[in-house]
Amino acid sequence: MTRALVAAVLAALLLTGCQAEGTPTPDPAEPRTEQVSVEFDTLALTLEVPVWLGSGRRENERARCPADRHTWYKNPSNADRAQLTVATTDAGCPDEQALNGRFPAWHGADQLPTDAEPVETPVGQGHRFPLKYTECTNECRSFDYTVIFVELDGGRSFWLQATGIERSVLDAVVDSLRLA
Repeated sequence: MTRALVAAVLAALLLTGCQAEGTPTPDPAEPRTEQVSVEFDTLALTLEVPVWLGSGRRENERARCPADRHTWYKNPSNADRAQLTVATTDAGCPDEQALNGRFPAWHGADQLPTDAEPVETPVGQGHRFPLKYTECTNECRSFDYTVIFVELDGGRSFWLQATGIERSVLDAVVDSLRLA
């Protein structure tokens, strides 16, 4: 009976999340990250991505608005989804509607919306702005994205696009950017 009682108490402690004094507790404000490399034709980057976003994947170019994209998802088809995309393009299509899997793309700061605000990044001058994306099948849902566009020397550029990610976490991703 004593062994069963001890086992039950230990199981209860594990289920309720109780920890022994001095046991480190993960800080949700500082999620675990992993350094990843993203390579495009004319650009290679490293950045720290939260591990809870899972493994990233390279996405195919869209014929209407070609851009090279690397994306990490959590719950990609749910309303509570989180997504982080790093992308680049040689041309840009800033007037593309953010609708049903299509997104605008930007090549230069002159293509950005007027509400873009300057932001410092470790690799070049950045600009932050909001982007509303809509998905419609039987009914429509909208998602708010944050875009951080970065211009590099030599006419190169890229941007990060995120939804469902706290600003402090996205800022940490931006702070981790390095050219490879």
